[in-house]
Formats: sequence, structure tokens, C-alpha cells
Amino acid sequence: MAKAEESKSANGPTSTTQAVLAIAAPQSAEELIDSERRIQQLSRQLAENQQRFEAVLSGMVEGVIAVDEQCKVLFLNQAARTILTIDLPDVIGKPLIGLVRYEAVLKATREALATNRTIQATFQTHERNRRDVQLRVAPMAGQPSPGMTLVFHDVTQLHRLETIRRDFVANVSHELKTPLSSIKAYAETLLMGAIDKSPDNRNFVRQIEQQAETLSHQIHDLLQLARIESGRQAFKAQSVDLLQAATQSVMRHSEEARRKAVQLSVNGQSPADQRCMVWIDQEALRTILDNLVSNALRYSHHHGTGRRQATVHLQVTFSDSQAMVQVIDNGIGIAPEHHGRIFERFFRVDPARSREMGGTGLGLSIVKHLVRSFDGRIELQSKPGLGSTFTVVLPRFYEQFDSPLAKT
Repeated sequence: MAKAEESKSANGPTSTTQAVLAIAAPQSAEELIDSERRIQQLSRQLAENQQRFEAVLSGMVEGVIAVDEQCKVLFLNQAARTILTIDLPDVIGKPLIGLVRYEAVLKATREALATNRTIQATFQTHERNRRDVQLRVAPMAGQPSPGMTLVFHDVTQLHRLETIRRDFVANVSHELKTPLSSIKAYAETLLMGAIDKSPDNRNFVRQIEQQAETLSHQIHDLLQLARIESGRQAFKAQSVDLLQAATQSVMRHSEEARRKAVQLSVNGQSPADQRCMVWIDQEALRTILDNLVSNALRYSHHHGTGRRQATVHLQVTFSDSQAMVQVIDNGIGIAPEHHGRIFERFFRVDPARSREMGGTGLGLSIVKHLVRSFDGRIELQSKPGLGSTFTVVLPRFYEQFDSPLAKT
């Protein structure tokens, strides 16, 4: 009997073992299928997370590069390609040193890898229009760290705005201080005895009045510009005939043009059945035109007694959707390097000469913001010695629709 059982054990499983295997086998298969499902689900989730991660990084304004402990690229987004001018299509796995030309980037990355701490640096790009870039190199999570993440911030615009802010504060202080200093000096002179001396006393009083008026204009323009920029300026938009407004501006400046020997004229394409109408605040349009005409007269009159006749011409044209007025002069012109800043507050190409000719230094800035307030744009074309053309483009208005929409 024992031999028989031994023989069964030796030759194969007993009936009990066979039953256990019969039950266990299908359970193991189900577990395998369930595990496979879980693995597939995790793989899909990982793939989706990876896609979302790459989509977020690709859409970032900041440049992002990930490198491993050997400084080989694991990932980089489009912003990093743009900032660092990386044109190679396939960069994954390539050494960073072969892709980046900026020593500040390589030095910061090497230092971060060596010390396993966050390193910050700044550098300028090599393009013609240089960018100011801030770099932050930080270790990836893990012990030891599997690599570094490089984040590039383009701070060019921030630095530019900071420069404009500093210049504005300095310019405001100087522009307000100049007439105040003159007023103080004339007042002190009068108090020291000149008040009893004629005609000096009257001349000093007139100078005080003139400087006070200059100061008043500057403060008025500053407040107006601040209201426009902040959106607090109240406008009463209506349909206005652009050619008529330009003609009225020429008439208001005709006496000034005569005194400065400048030929001032206006012309426009406006058939009797098609008036050139725009949707704008009438006083705002007057300010735009008067500032541009006054500015053109200010920098053109010196030619009246020189080599050529000084001219300022207003040209009004329109298309189906736009109305345009150009203020064209043959004055001293503006050098190309100043075109980008000419509409900034208090910016003057020649500060000493500009103050001598009058004006607050805010006129063109006010013009720019007023034009933008009515969905328009202003452009400049100018060459030194040949004159300047300021072009204001506004949406055209069709009275039959009682709205500023374009004609259909």
C-alpha cells in the first residue's frame, strides 16, 4: 500500500494537489490579465501626463532645458530654442556645451552640478536686437540629483520699462525744476530792488508769467496723459469729418505759420457724396491734429529763410475701412535710431534746442495714446534733413449704419 502511494507521489501529483492546481490555475490567469490591464492603464496615464507636461512647457514664455548629471540634454522647449538660437532638430542626448554658445550658461550649469545648489546668472544674446536674459539653474528632485533644470527669463522689456521709468522721473524733475528755478530767480531779483526799476521790473514780471504758463502747460499735459493711460479720461465719441477737422487745424495755425514763414496747406480726397468720417471724440481729434501741426511748424520754420521754402502739408485719404491723415513737413527730420522712442514722454532728440523752441515734451506721447484710445495707430517716416511724415490711421465711420463698423 505504502509502495503504491509512493509510486503515485513519484509519478505525479495526488488528487488533492491536482484539485488545488485546477482551482489556482484560472485564478492566476485572471490575476495576470488584471495586472496587464493595470499596467496598460498606468502606461496610458504616464503617456498622457508626459504629453500634458510637454504641452505646458512648450507653451511657456520662459525657456526650459533639462540636463542629466553628465550635462546632456533631456528636454528643451521652443522658447529655449528661440532665446539661445538653437536650430538643430534633434538635440536630446547631446551635450549642452555643443548647443549653447554662451559661457555664462555653461559656467552656471557646471557650478550647479558641482555644488548641487541653485545658481543664477544674467547674460545678453548675440543677435542684432540683443535680449537681456536671466538664468536660474536648479537641481532636480532626487538623492542624488538626476540632473539640472535651466529656466531662461527674457527680461528685455522689463529692463526697457525700468529705463523709461527712471528717465521719466529724471525728466519730470528737470522739466518742472527749470521754470521753477527761473521764477525763483526773477522773484529774488525783484525783491532785491529791481521791483522799483523800470522797465526791468516789467520784463521780470513778464518772464515770471511766461515761466508760470510753461509750468501750467506741463502739469496740464502730465495730468491729461495720466488720465488717458489709466483709462479715466472721459470721451464723447461721435462722427467727425476728418477733412473738415484737418482744415480747421490748419486755420488755427495759419498765423503761427505766417510768422515763421512756413507754407501750411491741406488737401483731401473727399467727393461730395463720400465724406471721410471717423468715430472719435471731437476734442481728442483736435488735440491730435494740433499737436502734430504745432510740432511740424516748430521744427520746420528755420528753413523759411534758408536753402528752401519750409512747408507743412496735411493730406487726408480714406479706403473702405480706414481714414488717414498725414502731417508732412520738410524740416530737420529725425534720425532712425530715435524713431523707437520719439513717442515716449519727455523724449527729445535735441533737448536744449527743443526747450528753446517751446513745448512740453509730452505732445507726441499724448497723440499716441489718444489715437490708440480710438482703435487707431500712428506711424513715423523720417530722414535727417529731409523732413518727417506722421501718419494717423483711424477706423472709418459710415453714417448710414450709425456705428463705426466698416461698410459691407
